[in-house]
Amino acid sequence: MRSFFEIIKRRFLHVSFFVFFSSMFVGSYMVLAGGLPPDVRQDTAEEQPAEVVVETPEVVYIPEKSASGLTVGVRGYLGLVADANFSAPETTLDGVTYGPLSGSAEHNGGYSLNFLLGYAFGNGLRVEAEAGYLHSCLDKMNVKEPGTLVSQLGLNSSGSPCLSRTAGCISYEDLPSAGQQAIQEGSKGEADIKGGVSAFLMMLNAYYDINPDGKIVPYVGGGVGVLNFSAETESTEGVTSGNVLLDDSDYAFAYQVGGGLGYKIDGIGDGSDVILSVDYRYLASFDDPEFDGAVTGTTFETDFSGHFIGGGIRIAF
Repeated sequence: MRSFFEIIKRRFLHVSFFVFFSSMFVGSYMVLAGGLPPDVRQDTAEEQPAEVVVETPEVVYIPEKSASGLTVGVRGYLGLVADANFSAPETTLDGVTYGPLSGSAEHNGGYSLNFLLGYAFGNGLRVEAEAGYLHSCLDKMNVKEPGTLVSQLGLNSSGSPCLSRTAGCISYEDLPSAGQQAIQEGSKGEADIKGGVSAFLMMLNAYYDINPDGKIVPYVGGGVGVLNFSAETESTEGVTSGNVLLDDSDYAFAYQVGGGLGYKIDGIGDGSDVILSVDYRYLASFDDPEFDGAVTGTTFETDFSGHFIGGGIRIAF
């Protein structure tokens, strides 16, 4: 008869085989069915740490604005025009010879307004076409040698100066030498006048920007061009008061040198730079313009030069 221990041993082996095959069956089922049961898989998933997603910021490329390109602008000045020296050689009119004419006219302030169109090359150098208008007032004339101005004068019976076209006035050419000398001396010195000199100008300039990429942009340069002068003056003193002395025009080549200090405002509107500037110019004519005197027809020369200080605005595209 089997012993008690053999019976227990056989039962234990049967149970072990049963558990082993059951485990194999359940494991195979879980693998084929997708792993753990849904409830278990859900619990396991909830226990996993959440995935951290790091978004890379979008980089927007803004191209750097080139320092080269088209420029437009406007510039205004207040002017301090130097006294204009005028002269004419000895002249013969209607058979009468008059001595040389010389003197100066005093300017009393002025202004200029100019428009600009240029191009910057990106290396600090820029060229500029400039067109504008300037005007300066005249208020005094200082006669050193009267020349043909005396042709309009004479003496009356009392020996006082008078206009040769008035009744009772002995004209200059009919006077004896002593009378002519008296008129010449009386015509010298300062006299009040009114009028002015204006000019249309066209210049071609070249400038160098010392710090073209900075906010503060100093610059120096100059240019050459042409001025179309127009001069008109009228006497307002003495027996010739009300007479037009000059009403004529002429062209002259001119030059200018100067500089300024600009302040750049970056990227206005469509990305264009705006440059505000304080500017200085010295403007002068190469040759002296010539004008015909209104009372005598005598041609005389006069010079032109002046200092102009102002400001402007320029847009760089």
